[in-house]
Amino acid sequence: MDNITKYLNKVAYKFPKGYPDMSNPEEKNMLFEMINNLIKEEEADGVVSKEEIIKVLQDEEFTPEQLSRILSSVSGIKFKKSIIDYISSKGKGPSKVADSIYNKMVSTGDVPKYAEYLDSMKAYSYLGDGGNLKEKFNFLSDELIEFILKLEPSIGRISTGKGEILLAVLLSDVQDAVSGGDIEAAGKEVEVKNKGAVPMGQKAEFSVNTMDTVYTDIEKGINDKLTNDISLRVKGKRPFNRIGIIFDQIKEEQPEAIEDFISVIESAFKKNYKGIDFSNINFKSYVSGGNFDWLKLEQDMAKEVVKLYIKFEGFEEIFFLNDISGNYKRVSADSLVDKLGKEIKIAFKDGLPRWSYAF
Repeated sequence: MDNITKYLNKVAYKFPKGYPDMSNPEEKNMLFEMINNLIKEEEADGVVSKEEIIKVLQDEEFTPEQLSRILSSVSGIKFKKSIIDYISSKGKGPSKVADSIYNKMVSTGDVPKYAEYLDSMKAYSYLGDGGNLKEKFNFLSDELIEFILKLEPSIGRISTGKGEILLAVLLSDVQDAVSGGDIEAAGKEVEVKNKGAVPMGQKAEFSVNTMDTVYTDIEKGINDKLTNDISLRVKGKRPFNRIGIIFDQIKEEQPEAIEDFISVIESAFKKNYKGIDFSNINFKSYVSGGNFDWLKLEQDMAKEVVKLYIKFEGFEEIFFLNDISGNYKRVSADSLVDKLGKEIKIAFKDGLPRWSYAF
């Protein structure tokens, strides 16, 4: 029995009760036929013969749970190679976790459902502009979808993001990226971004630490013009908010230095954010009525970062994803900038902005 328990699992969905009723001759024969047809390859390995399995099934009494395990593994044996081969064909990332995905399918009983799906797979267009991945693939168990959704295999120094493996495994025309983007979907280069992701790749000449240097350059540039030195090391505030706080301090204590402060800010950003097009950012324009609109400056800087990101990476679409709920939204690269601050929330928490789709 131990060998069989380890070796077999469930395919009980084929039976009206969710398990074969051994008092029903038709269902009993159906189970034996499965065993006859699906265990052939295991005989060659000398693990256990189909005759031994059939004899045990005929002579022993099984609970529904035991029969479920038996039936699932029977299907698993038949489809294992085709499933693993297919997943591995989708690129290095999927290939690295193909065995893990298959084993999870066995444990959740999804092997036969996925094997059947391979014969009529959906394409990327099936997803439409947005929706929920769990609902789109509800013929598979939530447990399996959630497991694959969160896979993040690392290939060398490159980490695969959440959702990328799921899209490759469940859609016929999705695979690992060939050139730009995270994946290639229907011939398009697509970036997959989860909540709070950074809209920038490795080609940027600035990073999460860049604002620290900006702070230092602002402090050095303005403190020799002030009676009281300022420090931008304000805890619990976003970078541009800190600049706004210092603006208010200088306006109150030494208003004649405001123009110098704005010039120093401009110089510090242009020096440290290399590659950004500052032709659309006039730092003096953010001062109006004696107030500094740091939030608009933050949003405008974020837009320029995204423009550079598109230029560097060359993708055609962003696939925004919430890996907890499964909600997603597809946004073309052409419409990204216009949606920032609206459907797409974006803000600097350090030297790089973070963005999320407002599902």
